[in-house]
Amino acid sequence: MTIGPKYSLRKITTIVVATLGFIATIISIYAFFFQDKKVDIQYEIVANTNVLDINADVSRLDITYNGLSLKEKNEHLRIINLRIINRGTDNILKEYFDDNDPLGFRISKGKLIEKPEIIETSSKYLKDNLKVSIDSTDRVMLPKVIIEPNESFVLKLLILHKSGETPEIVPTGKVAGMKEYVVLNSLESKDDKPFFSQVFSGSLIVQTVRSIAYFVIVLIFIVIIGLSIDALSDVKQKHNREQLVEDFKALKTYSYSKMDDAIFERYINKDSAQLEEMRDLIAEEKSLNEVYQKSIARLKKKDGGENAETDFVYSHSRLLRVSDDEWYNINTMFEDGLVIREKEKLVINQPMKNTLDSFLVYLKEKQKLREHRFPIRKISAA
Repeated sequence: MTIGPKYSLRKITTIVVATLGFIATIISIYAFFFQDKKVDIQYEIVANTNVLDINADVSRLDITYNGLSLKEKNEHLRIINLRIINRGTDNILKEYFDDNDPLGFRISKGKLIEKPEIIETSSKYLKDNLKVSIDSTDRVMLPKVIIEPNESFVLKLLILHKSGETPEIVPTGKVAGMKEYVVLNSLESKDDKPFFSQVFSGSLIVQTVRSIAYFVIVLIFIVIIGLSIDALSDVKQKHNREQLVEDFKALKTYSYSKMDDAIFERYINKDSAQLEEMRDLIAEEKSLNEVYQKSIARLKKKDGGENAETDFVYSHSRLLRVSDDEWYNINTMFEDGLVIREKEKLVINQPMKNTLDSFLVYLKEKQKLREHRFPIRKISAA
């Protein structure tokens, strides 16, 4: 599909996608190097089970703790595995912790009956330096250790609580950069989060990069669909042009010649625009030669080529520099055999000219001449 003489749908879409890709890359680099760093400590419940859940009245089955029957006291023992992780983008350094209000947590609706056990760490540093303690108010206190982004550790908590109640983790303490702490239950579905909270989660930079990435992906998808439709349209149009050529060859008024295939191939591959320009150029042999001589003169003047006349058919790079429509079409006709060079002049191949004229008349009758946005200019020797 052609939009103009210089720009096609493929070129325009390539430019658009490349531009958007460049913008997205710049923003991604900015987000990576210049985004605001932050700390984000999260408490995540990764396991939550009862040691024994008595749902039936079994007289001989009981659990005792410190010599007391849990069944009689209507209590349960529960094991909770709690992961503490830095979900932020900045390191949590030792100086970020407040000595007067150390980081930790307490248990609501339950009581810790043993010191928390460290069962997993994400680094050897945390394994070697992490020490957990409990104060007189049963608050679990965590040590001042460096926690890098996505570094974490898991604590096993043994909790005694009343039947029908569920213990809760309540974060405590102060870390610089943290305004509030989040306790997540990884056992629950992530879809429980509000829809818009999921859509707009993350910082402004993250949301911006995400929006541009989605836009570029959608745009590329649309472009691929557009180019596919465009390619299918080109195939269909080419097939239609091939059929028109076959129909023309079958006309009783036309006598097929092998040399005419050059005309038909030009039409099948590039439509009728160039054929119309060629027809205008070879309307008269005298006019054709005047145009040819003027093109030679312009070529010599622009490029300083002394051998422009003798080498005009083969100087493709020279042709592109000159950008002369008449010169290009004369070369094309010479290659196809529409014009023949005899000594210092060009001679028109009359049988092929007749075929070209007849074929364009046939296309016009079939209303198959393309309506070009930019009219073909009249070729003249002036």
